[in-house]
Amino acid sequence: MLRRGGNAVDTAIACAFSQGVVDPQMCGIGGFGAMQISMPKRGVHTVLEFLARAPFSATAEMWADRFVGQTRDGFVFLLDGHANECGHLAAGTPGNVKGYCEALARFGTMS
Repeated sequence: MLRRGGNAVDTAIACAFSQGVVDPQMCGIGGFGAMQISMPKRGVHTVLEFLARAPFSATAEMWADRFVGQTRDGFVFLLDGHANECGHLAAGTPGNVKGYCEALARFGTMS
């Protein structure tokens, strides 16, 4: 990508799509994430978050009766039956493609 005239953002997005093919169990267009962008010459230092979105039917109380605890690092809520990790109730809308497009539109040089 760099040899074709792209910048670091163009290259990172190309790598992200390639990694989805090489290691589809761990990453890809069906996921979510964040991208830190630092472009000192342009005065840019920002973070784009493209996390998964919960369905419109999700509510703050929907898991209250299944709450077991939290992991020691506080990152994950533990629910009875792992309902927030496995099955149709755990699904969210992926954010990767939207995030990649936003990064390219704002900071990339290639389409």
